[in-house]
Amino acid sequence: MKSKIAKVILVLFVVCLFLGALYGCNDTEEKRSVNTLVIYNWEDYMDTSLPELFAEYYEAVTGQPLEIILSYFETNETMLSKMLKGDANVDLICPSEYAIERLMQYDLIQNISELKASILENNRYGVSFDNLDNIEPEVTDKIRTMFNEVGPNKQNMGDYMIPYLWGTLGILYNADVVTEEDLEYGWGILWNECGNEALHGKILVKDSVRDTYCAAVLYMLEYGLLPEGYENYSTQELINCTDDVMLKAVEEVLTRQRDVIAGYEVDFGRDDMINEIVYVDLAWSGDALYAIEEGEKLGVNLDYFVPEIGANLWFDGWVIPKNAANSLAALMFIDFLCAPEIAILNTIEIGYTTAVSKELLMENENVLAVLEENEYDPEEFFGDEHRFPVVSDKLGIMHDFGAKNDAVVAMWERAKAGNGVPMELVYVVIGAVALFLILIAAYFIYEKAKLKPKRFKFMKADR
Repeated sequence: MKSKIAKVILVLFVVCLFLGALYGCNDTEEKRSVNTLVIYNWEDYMDTSLPELFAEYYEAVTGQPLEIILSYFETNETMLSKMLKGDANVDLICPSEYAIERLMQYDLIQNISELKASILENNRYGVSFDNLDNIEPEVTDKIRTMFNEVGPNKQNMGDYMIPYLWGTLGILYNADVVTEEDLEYGWGILWNECGNEALHGKILVKDSVRDTYCAAVLYMLEYGLLPEGYENYSTQELINCTDDVMLKAVEEVLTRQRDVIAGYEVDFGRDDMINEIVYVDLAWSGDALYAIEEGEKLGVNLDYFVPEIGANLWFDGWVIPKNAANSLAALMFIDFLCAPEIAILNTIEIGYTTAVSKELLMENENVLAVLEENEYDPEEFFGDEHRFPVVSDKLGIMHDFGAKNDAVVAMWERAKAGNGVPMELVYVVIGAVALFLILIAAYFIYEKAKLKPKRFKFMKADR
């Protein structure tokens, strides 16, 4: 399937490549050494054919070969740690919205609007970046409205990131095990409130404090477990509330959850669902859709739902660090991904919802050709709410936890450890006891050696 799509895309881009080559041919300078573009992204978050295709496009436009290096992170927190320590020398990153907010707080990323204007002002290759305007207006409006005063300079996040993929947080489930009645328990399924014995020890949740925190507060809302005075909070307010009272309540329900789940995961949950190792997974909509389609091929009946009480609406986007060595290639790559044909290829391959305008995609003949090539009915494809979520007030957007972040992470580590003693502590104690015993043994050996008669000196004295 992928080879057929790649051929379609190559044909679609031949004109662009030819025009780009003209600009490259007009460049009187000799071809320079190979340029490099380092991309820091989530794993399995991009069609594998796209980097090579972009490298061909880049060379046709600039006349310079491009080496693309892909580096991966498992969580936003891992990426943030490296960025804040200065350990990530990359040109392009794909964080979630709240992580971008943190990067802006530390002034680590470029204003893309200003970068674009600067490149266009000194435009030697004739690039236009027209595709950057293809983003879904609803997505752009949400980001600009929700993150309008970020960082010490109160900047709008819309100027610092280009939306890439977006979706919801919900529950992926095996429809042959989870009944319609079970679904009425909403987020409670993750605590097996429905009492389905088949689910005991067969539930996975994300090893991500943000997602589990969201599920926990909405579960408490659903079951009347919120602390007094929080009952009328909106979804938006609840998933971003991190005061001490709420942290304590969340820790209690997450600790209790350990009794019914199989464990925590970041990227293997969908595979475990496909292989029927587990029957329920706290999942992002893109992973869920991928699992549903792959499961269908194997006769595994999977489905996904967002509890009516509310959920998280998330956005991942591209940002360019201030220390990027190749900002031009980085921005060109973002623009490349925003081309309708490339966007649809990407979303088909990985399952996640592209931030490129749905209306624009539906009207693009090349996009429709790609869908037909892959045996998708356009009406069903664009009408699928799993693939293109419906935005409502019950979907809240996460913000950076700011000064409370360390307290939230500490709570999460305690909750994962449960009421028992963490194994890490057990290992430390065992090591400490072993070292103590070794030192005691060494001491007694040493003392015994001191008391032992020194025969050589004694015999020497007798002479």
